Amino acid sequence: MKPPAIGYLRSDISGVSKAWDQIQIRTTAERLGYEPIKTIEFSEFTADPVGQLLGAIARDKVDAVVVPSIAHLGGEIPEALMSAADVITVSPEATYARRLPSLFDPPASQGDLHGDSHSRDRVPAAGGRGLAGVRRPVPPLT
Repeated sequence: MKPPAIGYLRSDISGVSKAWDQIQIRTTAERLGYEPIKTIEFSEFTADPVGQLLGAIARDKVDAVVVPSIAHLGGEIPEALMSAADVITVSPEATYARRLPSLFDPPASQGDLHGDSHSRDRVPAAGGRGLAGVRRPVPPLT
């Protein structure tokens, strides 16, 4: 059984290309091994589109969201969406793997709850380097 995916687009961004975007979403999902179950369409008048998309992800238990481009998500992928599902863009074709919270992530802020945080604001966690406030024992001088 293929993992389920939903498509997502903003009708105001797709404009006259909406039908083409829907075909591209379905084709990309199928080619990457997902079962596209539906495409959710919002407009510029939709209140809290990311919140509604997160609700659909949870309700339909999908593994991925396929979008025509990052522009349909407001220009960048919200952190809350990255925590809920893989995000796949059709153009340019890219897959952004689901990001699970890490022990080294800073505490959630109000922005994180609404998908407004930015990964560039995160503290680097590579090998524990760069963690503010972490003290390491210093060997004694001999």
